[in-house]
Amino acid sequence: MINSLVEIGTTLRNCCELLPVVESQIKLFPDKTERNSGILPGTEQKIFELFDKRFKVIICSDIKEMDEIPTNGLDFLIFVYHFTENNFPRVMPLVKSVSKERKLPVLASSLVSDRNHGFSSFVNGNVIVSLSRQEGILEVEIE
Repeated sequence: MINSLVEIGTTLRNCCELLPVVESQIKLFPDKTERNSGILPGTEQKIFELFDKRFKVIICSDIKEMDEIPTNGLDFLIFVYHFTENNFPRVMPLVKSVSKERKLPVLASSLVSDRNHGFSSFVNGNVIVSLSRQEGILEVEIE
């Protein structure tokens, strides 16, 4: 997946595009900064299928609006976020609770830079597997 700002007509949208099939999910609930910059919300939550697996893409602050996003019949979620050392402790508990409450694995993908900063993770209930800040290290957390 690639995250980008996409121009649709004369409007801007925060969008994740699934490559190589070129399907996309537009962020449904832009934050205040995005709204103030003229970025408009998407109108639908899409279900993607890849290798016989069904999933949805949750973009950034949309995770706070999970009550508005049904997940029935999905195999997993992809959560795309700009994780930093400052917001990770606040946001990762949301990812964990979504996985536990919905009984769905979540692939959390960090958008910090071209290097992983230890924030890309696979969350499945009480099991979390994360890429480390150090090369060649995989962190596993089991509650």
